[in-house]
Amino acid sequence: MFLRVEGCPVFRKLSGFSTLRIIKEALPEGVTVSKEAKNAIARSAAIFILHATSLANDNAQSKKRKNLTADDILYAIHQLECDELEKPVKEALALFSQKKDQRQQHRREKRAENAVKNREKKQIERGEKGESEEIGREYRHGLEGENCDDAEDVDDEEQQME
Repeated sequence: MFLRVEGCPVFRKLSGFSTLRIIKEALPEGVTVSKEAKNAIARSAAIFILHATSLANDNAQSKKRKNLTADDILYAIHQLECDELEKPVKEALALFSQKKDQRQQHRREKRAENAVKNREKKQIERGEKGESEEIGREYRHGLEGENCDDAEDVDDEEQQME
């Protein structure tokens, strides 16, 4: 499953589906690619990825970091003298960053909406409890005070209904 290049393991090839999709996007309609050519492209891509990752890792380690960043990858692309890739990679990174910001903004808006809904729900619940507590207080006050006869009448009516 691995191919050794200069003592480093390299995946024999990338996913056939992914490779084929990339090839089809790059070529005009109607062009066919032999199985051998697809295999060669997949192996070349795997080797390129290995070298780019190795150079990016070296750059990160020279800066005493363990995580590779987009800047490390851009450095590797420059070191591999693939400067024509720099612009499309930067554009892809900008698009990725923009989509990430949009997702975060959407999440913030959803959280804010949910917070408002929860606050309103709690206020409604408190309002309903408040009204029932107020009615209960009035009823208890009536039993203790001058409306006691009315309370007894209500009790009598309830017993008659049963």
